[in-house]
Amino acid sequence: MPDTPSLESFATQVSEGTPAPGGGAVAAVTGALAAALAAMVARVALARPAASEPEGLRELVESADRVRLRLLELRREDEAAYPAVIEAKRSGDAAALRAAWQKAARVPAEVIRSCRDVALLARRAARDGPPSAVSDAVMAGLLAAAAAAGSHLNLRFNTRAAGRPEDLRVLTDQSEVLLRETQRAAGETRLLAEEQLNRS
Repeated sequence: MPDTPSLESFATQVSEGTPAPGGGAVAAVTGALAAALAAMVARVALARPAASEPEGLRELVESADRVRLRLLELRREDEAAYPAVIEAKRSGDAAALRAAWQKAARVPAEVIRSCRDVALLARRAARDGPPSAVSDAVMAGLLAAAAAAGSHLNLRFNTRAAGRPEDLRVLTDQSEVLLRETQRAAGETRLLAEEQLNRS
């Protein structure tokens, strides 16, 4: 796995006047941080002495770590996607340009799917983790939902730029369903926190 720049270095790169890294890469990193939060909540729960371990808590950690690493891979893929589109435009190769736009559209779709997974994990973490960490689980869900929403807009823009081919229009519709699932899971996670606050 290639070296991952520090967060400070990545933020500096984003702030520079270059097309990449941009919003797509930021969304992927945001999703990765959300996954890290979900894993953290589960690990806190596992570290506490308890009569019985909530079912699936270790699997939650493994899943969150796996999706975190995938989202960091997607950050790199996103950073490479737009320069590839520019290069294909300059080459005048229509087939290469179609392929480049296809890739540029599929990266945010993958980010949305991964963020949906993070939101579901965050909901589980809020339910099964310690009450003291429920706000961290909520943060994970809300960040995943924000990253998914921004990625869906990127997908729509890229699909339009690609000429709205049928396969990408279908992908956009499928991704909208995943976005709604992400938003619903994030909302339910926040409700769990609100219920805890109301009991206090």
